[in-house]
Amino acid sequence: MASNASSKKRLDYFNLLSKKLGKVDGHSAIYQLKRGLIFKHAYGNAADIGAGEGVYTEWLASVCRRVTAIDENSNMLEHLKERLADFKTVTVIPEDVLSASIKHNTLDTVLSYSTLYLIPKYYDVLYRAHSWMVEGGTFIFDVTNYLSLGAMYSIVRWPITQYNVPICDIKLFMDAIGFDIIEEHKTEAIPRVNLPFLKYILDTRIGDISLDELISSLPVVRNFAFRTTFVVQKRIGTL
Repeated sequence: MASNASSKKRLDYFNLLSKKLGKVDGHSAIYQLKRGLIFKHAYGNAADIGAGEGVYTEWLASVCRRVTAIDENSNMLEHLKERLADFKTVTVIPEDVLSASIKHNTLDTVLSYSTLYLIPKYYDVLYRAHSWMVEGGTFIFDVTNYLSLGAMYSIVRWPITQYNVPICDIKLFMDAIGFDIIEEHKTEAIPRVNLPFLKYILDTRIGDISLDELISSLPVVRNFAFRTTFVVQKRIGTL
């Protein structure tokens, strides 16, 4: 588990973020992908790891029988409760994911968006999700390359520790514990809201450049700024 200091940094980060986010409109390509995967694969009893303000929890609640929203940040959960006030099938657990009390083999769907890279031992999250799920259950999650500009921007603006989550290691670990990959998607991981900040810096050095040109012309953006989203299934015969 993360140290108290590391946990406090994460809480401070999301406290700041919760004040700036407001309502997420969900129109970006990344949000549309995530929404599509939830509506395609999620079912039954579900849990949202790192539920935050409840954007994804709301989508889960629209297609699942019951949803457990897990997050250690009380400020973010207040936004979630307000957003989901009309949903009677959502239960909130205000705990760290590694401390959350979920019975083994009880969940059909587990979701974890924008969470794994904030936890020192990402494989602990994968293992716990696997233990919570029934055979054949679905786990939808994503990881962000910590070298991406979006991740670096967060590190600079909010002093939060982000951890490397190697895709090759994740795949090996998933296979070892009993997850089979159903879908894998790579998408741009630079939030549009952050691009003007980078554009401003470049404008002062090389003149005016459009945001689309910025994305397509920088090698670091093409090569590193990716978010990988997985849909995996718990293998039959694994505990």
